[in-house]
Amino acid sequence: MKRLFKPLIIAATVCVLSIGQLIAQQQPTIMVVPSDVWCNKNGFMTTYSDQGRMVKVPDYNKALQENDDLEFVIGKIGQMFADRGFPLQNLKETMDKIGRDNANRAALTGSKAQIKESPIDLLNRTAKADIILKTDWTVIEKGGGRRTVRFTITPIDPYTGSEAGGGASGESVNPSSEQSVSKLIEEAVLANITNLQTRMEDYFKDLRTNGRKVSIKIMVAQAAKFNLEDECDGTEYTQWLDDWMAANAVNGKYIQEDATENAVSYNSVRIPLKTEAGRDFNAQMFGQKLQKDLQAKCGLKGKVKLIRKGVAESWLVLGGK
Repeated sequence: MKRLFKPLIIAATVCVLSIGQLIAQQQPTIMVVPSDVWCNKNGFMTTYSDQGRMVKVPDYNKALQENDDLEFVIGKIGQMFADRGFPLQNLKETMDKIGRDNANRAALTGSKAQIKESPIDLLNRTAKADIILKTDWTVIEKGGGRRTVRFTITPIDPYTGSEAGGGASGESVNPSSEQSVSKLIEEAVLANITNLQTRMEDYFKDLRTNGRKVSIKIMVAQAAKFNLEDECDGTEYTQWLDDWMAANAVNGKYIQEDATENAVSYNSVRIPLKTEAGRDFNAQMFGQKLQKDLQAKCGLKGKVKLIRKGVAESWLVLGGK
């Protein structure tokens, strides 16, 4: 009997682990960050130059270093979702990785020059989260040493910057002398987390079925001796590109925003969540596929430059060196 019983236990354990892994694979990977509003009102913003235009963005490193509550609050919210099966990316660990990568790159190249993409694009590309939970909270003093916490959580699709199913807000019900902000946050979030989880899961289900939305822009270099009204493989470039998008976008879904003889832009191009090998798929990889086909079928070998613009956008420049 002992010899028969032991294998049965092993088989049951393997089955439970497989179900757990399957559930995790079906849930979106999340990362909790302080909202732009929270960072701005607490003085944790920085600027970067976007082609000469100064843009204001959250300074997560400074916030993590200087605000005592932040790491505990985002850690508590992240753990609540992790307990419900959501794979979690940690903000501090991601920022530390970016810092190490930048330092290693500078040491290897002898230069402090960084990849020219926004700090937020760099964060999204490094973390590879499916949904970013932007969190804002305010401590409300009720007198007598008691207080509550009012919070807002907004799930954001890092690929589009739009809301991923709608957010949640609320306030801890019972004023308390509890000094831990993260504990008060936990009480407030627990009353709203189920509805928020359902909306996020519905949003991610749509992504699994219909693909992510990205943007692709194709431009002709000034030095090129052709434009998009010329032909590629017997078809005008603009038509060839449209046919390619219809054949390669998930369910043929995309929107051509505008088209001229020198440029064409596509928005809401649906791409798969994963490659056949199970890797995360992004706009750069989709752009690489288009780059390869343009070079092979349009006689542009070595004359299609791919420019990465974060995880959700790629530019292709045709006819340059």
